[in-house]
Amino acid sequence: INKGKIRALGSKDAYSLSDSLGRALFIYSECPSSLEMGKLITSDDGSKGVSGISALSPYEACIDVFNVLRKLNLDVHPSHFSYAIRAACHESRWEEAANLFLGQINGDDARITSGGFVPIDPGLGWDRPLEVGLYAVARDSWYKLKIAEERGENVDISPSKRVFDTAMKMCMISPSCQEKYIL
Repeated sequence: INKGKIRALGSKDAYSLSDSLGRALFIYSECPSSLEMGKLITSDDGSKGVSGISALSPYEACIDVFNVLRKLNLDVHPSHFSYAIRAACHESRWEEAANLFLGQINGDDARITSGGFVPIDPGLGWDRPLEVGLYAVARDSWYKLKIAEERGENVDISPSKRVFDTAMKMCMISPSCQEKYIL
């Protein structure tokens, strides 16, 4: 890119580059978390963990890829969000995963690359954007509810209500063809 052999804007290279970075996001979403990697790697003396190596978590790597996409002014697709959300879920980073998903719906968070109201595939499945995103929202809400209960605080929203409110934000209704917009 720096040598000018690959152009990010105004050429077919932009599509290839976005696709390649999307594939990197997919790989990161399938990687075990840094904690799991520490359990898998054992040094010669029998101690577990990675000594002398600072491992970047798959979720943080996904955020770095988002920053590259933003810097190069390339499109961020819903699948890119899905992969980053899955990586965050693998690491039990529920708030970050929920914020990424919700960032696609309302686009108010300038810290994260916004999806800008891009339609989300309504298909269900463990690897589908809708189910993964709503799962992250539910887990984030449940985690916050448990923390609040331990502190003796009152919580005004249940996890299921937050999920249903999120789903309602995603619904688009047209007066002329309402039956086509059912999730």
